[in-house]
Amino acid sequence: MPLQTRTPIAPELTLPPLYTAVRLRELGDAFAHAVALAPKQGAGTLVHVGRFDLAEFALVLEPEEPLRQARRVFYAGMAALADALTAQAQPETAIAIDWPDSISVNGGMVGGGRLAWPQRVGEDETPPWLVFGAMIRTVSMTGAEP
Repeated sequence: MPLQTRTPIAPELTLPPLYTAVRLRELGDAFAHAVALAPKQGAGTLVHVGRFDLAEFALVLEPEEPLRQARRVFYAGMAALADALTAQAQPETAIAIDWPDSISVNGGMVGGGRLAWPQRVGEDETPPWLVFGAMIRTVSMTGAEP
């Protein structure tokens, strides 16, 4: 009987040169790992977890403005997350950002986003890094209830 080889369901990420992908195994925490890597690896580090039931990732950013303004990146991240889901969904699928940090598909919460920065950074200081992370439960995008 010949040996069967298993191929990954999804290929490894191919990112532009300024980004570095860090893939964690199924039980990893992308957000916590990105926060730990942020001071050393800096902007463009994208940590993702190889799971089948969740899409989980975190991106390290290096803002150029004070924390009070830099936190706006959270809204951009949530909008990008909703746009990515919309691009994969069937027409008429209702995708919404539920204030402040949840994503819903057809009225059912499927995930959300988080933002982290160094603890001792004041509102008027520019943080050396921010981490935007998100976790989305995989759902059918057929228009049916999740």
